[in-house]
Amino acid sequence: MLEIVTTLYDGGKQPCVIASMMVGAEAGPVFPAIRAAFADWMNALQQALQETGASPTAAREAAQDAIARLQGALLLCRALDDCAPFGAALIAARRDLIAA
Repeated sequence: MLEIVTTLYDGGKQPCVIASMMVGAEAGPVFPAIRAAFADWMNALQQALQETGASPTAAREAAQDAIARLQGALLLCRALDDCAPFGAALIAARRDLIAA
């Protein structure tokens, strides 16, 4: 999963289009699709972690933390014009997902 995320966001050089669409989207028709995309990502990651032996609670927490960490890193990369936060988030997410 992390390799796909790295490719999708070009190592932190590309912003998250879904997150960008969320600005002001709460009342718009696109918000349910955005919510579903993030929920699907979190559910898939949670299921994969549970299949490796993580409890449902630990898997959910680890999945949510990894996604939040990666999305936050993308914002920092864009704001700082520096991809280092994304690389650091990937390392931390990998470590924590393996430990889950």
